[in-house]
Amino acid sequence: MQPPGDAQDEDDRLADLVDLGLLDTAPEKRFDDITRLASRTFQVPVALVSLVDRDRQWFKSRVGMELTETGRDVSFCGHAILGDEVFVVEDATNDSRFADNPLVTGTPRIVFYASVPLHGSGGHNVGTLCIIDHEPRTFSADDRSTLRDFGHLVEREMVTEETTSALALLKRTEARYQASFAQAPIGMAMVGLSDEKLGEILEINEALVELTGYRPDDAVGRSAQDFVHEDDIGALLQGAAAASQGQLEQLDREVRMVRADGKEIWVRIRSRRVEDDTGDRYGIVHITDISERKRFEAELARLALHDPLTGLANRRLLMERLRFALAGLSRGDGPVAVLYVDFDHFKAVNDTYGHEAGDTLIVEAASRLAGTVRTIDTAGRFGGDEFVLVCPDLAGLDAAKGVADRLSEAFTKPIDVGPAEVTLTLSGGIALTDDQNADPARLLSAADEALYKAKRAGRNRFELAERGSLRELEG
Repeated sequence: MQPPGDAQDEDDRLADLVDLGLLDTAPEKRFDDITRLASRTFQVPVALVSLVDRDRQWFKSRVGMELTETGRDVSFCGHAILGDEVFVVEDATNDSRFADNPLVTGTPRIVFYASVPLHGSGGHNVGTLCIIDHEPRTFSADDRSTLRDFGHLVEREMVTEETTSALALLKRTEARYQASFAQAPIGMAMVGLSDEKLGEILEINEALVELTGYRPDDAVGRSAQDFVHEDDIGALLQGAAAASQGQLEQLDREVRMVRADGKEIWVRIRSRRVEDDTGDRYGIVHITDISERKRFEAELARLALHDPLTGLANRRLLMERLRFALAGLSRGDGPVAVLYVDFDHFKAVNDTYGHEAGDTLIVEAASRLAGTVRTIDTAGRFGGDEFVLVCPDLAGLDAAKGVADRLSEAFTKPIDVGPAEVTLTLSGGIALTDDQNADPARLLSAADEALYKAKRAGRNRFELAERGSLRELEG
């Protein structure tokens, strides 16, 4: 890749930027989805897709930022595109390059900044995907790797847009179009939009054959909907009908496609309506495999709500489930219990056998905890050896105590942590309420207080939150 250097390099870089066709265009969901996901993943208030023009940086996508552009001379991204690695400023207020920068001393108050360069099709750095915080923070090697992955997602979308713009020009000559169609590196098809051939596949290229496994003889003459997952057909047909009537010039959909071998893949379908000299209407369609991106997004979304070591709910998801459980009380559900538990003398396992053994113990313990609860219950990890269970719609206090008994019973058998087998006991606190207006944070705090009461009483036991605490919770 080529960071900008001399005047010729800068001219080439700007040409690469212009070729993308993205400058000063409207916001697009495909870029905004990535910046929102980056903001949530890194838990920062600001995430941007920034394109660096000759004298300015302009934001194609922005989360948490009111500005649409700034001068290049004060931009952090202007520094970031000079190299090809992840660029990190952990505390701009203590960095001589940026301490007096107006973007640091004033709005938007940049203190932490990290970005990855974005490359155009010519290989030049045309901008960055950056994340910003208003407080200092560290950025690990894993964080850098994840940010690079996000950058690759943005680059794919930029190149896809550039390819689509190029395809729109191919209709200038039939010969040029045919050669480009056949040799295009992305899957392409011609689909009929006239009344008698609406949705009929007229032609496909070799890249689409490789993507779907369908040869031309298997596909040409059939309806495009034959190859789309049944749950996604409706939106595709609606768009095709609008294009046929001239109400829609371009179609952009993400759908599941069924390959010839029966495997489902996620694809992005982009189509432009074309009408030839005879009045015949058809769509020039390009199809790209986005299965990897979908899997990546799903995994990032899962990690945003689950503990990475155990796979249990994290604090954010557990609090959402607790709020939902309390709302169920208004529908006549039974009481909601929160059980706050940890393992007695867990630190001794870490100290004796090491942290790897401790992690093994935590993973097995989490599995046992999850195995004792109902499908409507939620087991979550708050960190270390602290776990929380949310149990909605219980029959009453005896049912909550029954949950505690099952938890204790699950740990009567020893756990193999590698160097040895260890037997754990649990201490826990139980908070119970039937008030839909109970404060989730106070309910959790009451269970936590009851846990420490169990610890003080000798461990290996569960204690109920004090009645006064519950009355306070219930107003």
